[in-house]
Amino acid sequence: MRKAGLFLFFFVLVFIRVSGQDQRWEKELLVLDSVHQASNSSRALAAYLDFLKSHHSDSAAKGAVYRRLGNVYRDQGNFETSLFYQLRAIELADENGDILSNASSLNNIASLYYSLGDREQALRYFLESYRLFGLLAREKSIAKKGQSDLALNLSSIYQEMGKYGEARHFLDLSFVHLRDFGDTTEIIYLYLLEGDLAAAEGKLNSWETSLNRAHTYLQERSDPYAELLFVQQKADYYGRTGAKDSVKIYLEKALDLAYSLENTESIRNTAKRLSAWFDQKGDSLEAYHYLKIYQVFNDSLLDAGRIKAMIDAEQKYQNIAKTRDLEQRELELKKRRFQLLFMGSLCLLLLVLSVLLVQNRNKTKKLAQKELLLKDSRIRELMQEQELKSIDAMLKGQDEERQRIAQDLHDRLGSILSTVKLHFSTMEEEIRKLQDKQHQSYKLATEMLDEAVDEVRKISHDLHSGSISKFGLKTAVNQLIQAIESSNAIHIQFFDNQIDGQDYASFEVELYRIIQELLSNTLKHAGATEVNMQLTRNEGFITFSYEDNGKGMDPELLKKSEGLGMVSIQNRVRKINGRSTLDSTPGHGFTFIIEIPL
Repeated sequence: MRKAGLFLFFFVLVFIRVSGQDQRWEKELLVLDSVHQASNSSRALAAYLDFLKSHHSDSAAKGAVYRRLGNVYRDQGNFETSLFYQLRAIELADENGDILSNASSLNNIASLYYSLGDREQALRYFLESYRLFGLLAREKSIAKKGQSDLALNLSSIYQEMGKYGEARHFLDLSFVHLRDFGDTTEIIYLYLLEGDLAAAEGKLNSWETSLNRAHTYLQERSDPYAELLFVQQKADYYGRTGAKDSVKIYLEKALDLAYSLENTESIRNTAKRLSAWFDQKGDSLEAYHYLKIYQVFNDSLLDAGRIKAMIDAEQKYQNIAKTRDLEQRELELKKRRFQLLFMGSLCLLLLVLSVLLVQNRNKTKKLAQKELLLKDSRIRELMQEQELKSIDAMLKGQDEERQRIAQDLHDRLGSILSTVKLHFSTMEEEIRKLQDKQHQSYKLATEMLDEAVDEVRKISHDLHSGSISKFGLKTAVNQLIQAIESSNAIHIQFFDNQIDGQDYASFEVELYRIIQELLSNTLKHAGATEVNMQLTRNEGFITFSYEDNGKGMDPELLKKSEGLGMVSIQNRVRKINGRSTLDSTPGHGFTFIIEIPL
């Protein structure tokens, strides 16, 4: 759920009045304030510094401009300088006995720490500011407004810290102070914070009541910031009650309002929630769209280093103040301070050396681990490459052995049988003179010899085409897949969609060779984990498609590369009068499609 601290953005006030009497320089500062409010911090900074030079002798004017300089540097992200000027403003307010200015500066410092996520420091300064405003509440009406705003801030911080009793106490005080001030225009923020507190406590009925009060207020008055907080909280409420579609509607409204108000924090948070909502719905495109918005606006987050810089800045300022108070003792303590400085420098040097040694040792260890990983990776690559070569050699060896046996049967035994038949043919005239019984024996022997010749040719052809002619393309491809998957971390699928084998019998041998070459390329070069092959029959065509999820490459380079076997594949495609299409891009796999006319 969205943090209640968001209300702090609307309620941190800078009180520019330093006394009950009008000052001449106040009007001049109001003009400069308009420059700052126009979001031109560089011009405002220059103008405030010029004002400081011309009023350097007026401590009240200096205090007022110090607070403004602190706010400008805060807007620019220079929190250390901002803190310095706010502390100087407090120092001048103490000198002048100006409690209201002191309380305002404390409020600004608390806001700085709150923005940096240091809740403990922010709480400490808010409580002190609240106490000072309380001292003036009976005399100055503006102090009552300050008390109301500070009570609201304190309620927000306590709520974030899980201290709901304290949060409820200060929220009730904020209602009281605001009514005492006599201005209820900002009471909607109290209703919304009341709703946040009820949500944190798990009181859904009280939460709904607070939202209804806020809605009634928004129907009567126009307040874009309040409306933004309201729709965000409505999205939270519907998320808690399970109305997911309503969550999306209110989050989209919140994002539109955040854009119109240029509120980067709300844009970032709302975009992140919308991305998560669409991701749960399975709409990855919309989820990615809002994730990109979140990433664009995520560059303004503050880190722990800036928090430390703020703390160091405050300590530095306190040391300066102490130094001023102890100037008379400086000579007496000079020797001791020098010793402490020397010891501190020595300790710091030892610390730096220790850190460098540890970093160097860690770096050496990481390099050694990286080298070991690279060696392991290289060994695995070599082993996989050797397995691929073994499979390739096995397949080629089987083909060569079949072709050799087929050639031997055809050239040697076939030739012998043909020669025997030729000799028998030359004896036909003599055979005709034999008796009928003997002639019948000769005829039977001739027919058996013809049958033997045909059988040799058939066996030779079957051996030459391997298991394709014997079992068909589907069985041959599945046997090839089993051989490859048994020794490689790859999953291969082949779908023939129950196409009649007679439809592609005339070119199944060439198609099998193409499949062999494509699988070999994938295993050697693609680094793929999945391969999908499919045969489909269209009107007048058989279509074969091959896809892998490997690393892919430039299709132009792929077409020109002879090393990948594409020339052999294209030659076989042309041999069966096919037409091929190749699609591949680096990082997005490889696709090859062949259309073969029937």
